[in-house]
Amino acid sequence: MSILIVTSACQSNYQQPVSHSHKASAHKVVGKYNRNPQAAAYNVQLGIAYLGQAEHERAKQKLMIAEKQDPHSAMVLDAKAYFLEMTGEIEKAHEYYRKAIKFNPGKGMALNNYGAFLCRQGKYQAAEKQFLLAVQDNQYLSTGEAYENAGLCAIKSQQYVKAEEYLHKAIQKQPKLANSLLSLARLNYDKQNFSAAKQYLNAFNRFAKPEPESIQLAFLLADINNDAEAANANLAQMEKLFPNSNEYQTMREYYG
Repeated sequence: MSILIVTSACQSNYQQPVSHSHKASAHKVVGKYNRNPQAAAYNVQLGIAYLGQAEHERAKQKLMIAEKQDPHSAMVLDAKAYFLEMTGEIEKAHEYYRKAIKFNPGKGMALNNYGAFLCRQGKYQAAEKQFLLAVQDNQYLSTGEAYENAGLCAIKSQQYVKAEEYLHKAIQKQPKLANSLLSLARLNYDKQNFSAAKQYLNAFNRFAKPEPESIQLAFLLADINNDAEAANANLAQMEKLFPNSNEYQTMREYYG
């Protein structure tokens, strides 16, 4: 099963960036970096967008400006850490994830993001500890996402019973978490609890767009029920939406 663990989305109410179209005095340039959380949030958004487009220099520039504008912000420090991680500077990334927690003790978002980083590094037990600390923050509104990350990380470490426990807690907190629903569908399929697998898959399909894994799972459930029409429909959907996916090739080979 695939695993997707990401940092919390860096979004806020942003203001327009400061224009650089005119010349400014040295005093004004320095003043531009006075603490400004709104501008920092905007630059984080730009930096992460540039990172997603592999424009690393532009991403770095925006995140450096954001850090000057709000140097202790968990959102800013986490974004800088994620950039460093994605560009291969793991030790520096670790330092920034820890810095986000240091300046924002007990903050669920920073703890969740650090846990996700540790899981991506294969440090599963340490990651679990951070996720469980995150859900203890009463001000953190995304405790479901922390439980989801704990569950997905448990899957990665092949602790499937623990994974189910965390994923159930995730959807209790946030019922529309697509990764949790799809993972629970797959876990139940693997246990041959096909009825529960179908229920979770149906819930996933209500809240999320089709993914190669969700279509493949629907195909397998249709095959178990000897429903050739549904199996063919899933095969056709996969061919239309994800013709280059490994799942599609597997389905074609399976169906002969």
